[in-house]
Amino acid sequence: MPVSVSSAGRAAVLARLGDATYGFNAKHAEAAAAHGALPVTVNWSANSKQLFQSFLSPDAIEDTTAIAWPVVCVYAARALNRNRSKYNVFSGEVHIYVDIHLASKSSSAPRAFEIEMDAIEDALIASLNSEPDWGGDDIVYAGDIEFQRLPLTKASANWRQTTRARLTLEIDAN
Repeated sequence: MPVSVSSAGRAAVLARLGDATYGFNAKHAEAAAAHGALPVTVNWSANSKQLFQSFLSPDAIEDTTAIAWPVVCVYAARALNRNRSKYNVFSGEVHIYVDIHLASKSSSAPRAFEIEMDAIEDALIASLNSEPDWGGDDIVYAGDIEFQRLPLTKASANWRQTTRARLTLEIDAN
């Protein structure tokens, strides 16, 4: 049977972010209140107009697909077998990215959009780092997370900005 470490990593991250107690929506409600940001929620179901398991640009999504903002893309960009555990088919790192594309219908450039992005970032950190051992027996997330904010740009009827989180998962597969 083939080993799909990227799929396992994505599934673990999606399960965590969609968790009712520790997930993104619960943690964003807290972060938005703390920052004075607008609260947002994401429908984490498979048929959601907000969730894509693909590496997509907001332009490609908005131009071709019926969506609801914010849009979230969860995808694997790198799998690196480090042979940490000998005799496993795969024992190494998988990098899972979570891109959250946020939009504002403001006619002029939003002056304080960083507040919205701060709340998104804080919600991701709180969700992913609030309780250990959420990945399962063969998936370990040790809190290794890196953020990158892309520029705020005007496109179509919206101002849009993306925050990109890179998670490093350690996965063992037999």
